[in-house]
Amino acid sequence: MPRATGFVNVAGYYIHQPILEARPDLVSAVHVHTGWGTAFSAEARPIEPITQESCIFFEDHALWDDEEVQVQSVVAGRRIAAALGQNRAIILRNHGLLTGGDSVAEAVGSFVHMERVAEVHMKAKNPKPISAEAARFAKEDLVKFGIGRVAFASLLTRHIPDPEIVNG
Repeated sequence: MPRATGFVNVAGYYIHQPILEARPDLVSAVHVHTGWGTAFSAEARPIEPITQESCIFFEDHALWDDEEVQVQSVVAGRRIAAALGQNRAIILRNHGLLTGGDSVAEAVGSFVHMERVAEVHMKAKNPKPISAEAARFAKEDLVKFGIGRVAFASLLTRHIPDPEIVNG
């Protein structure tokens, strides 16, 4: 019996290819079905500036409020790409989170931050939002050196014995 030599995540292709086609500034898009991100996406609400980390996504994320949770076409992926626009991230209703970046490190690190933000949103019962002015200031300060890259470097240091294997 022949052995499968490769696997193509077709649904992943349907989501990622149209995003990367629509956004030549992106090198990578990250979408993982995580515990907090998936639960948060089921509420179909935007991220509010309720923590310092949530300011990273202030006025820089979108909500794809669509019934097609089992993405089955490039056409659906194009709708996701259109909803993402020029934002850093998007919440896919009832499906999870997705981030983009100008490097794999930026996209992955941003995703880790977004997952943490989703967790706080699910746990905080009556948060007091940060003002728009303060959120914009925090965001500008946090992202100026590539907040995703910083988070990614931290992950490598903590979890990979030889980070140069990944950084090459």
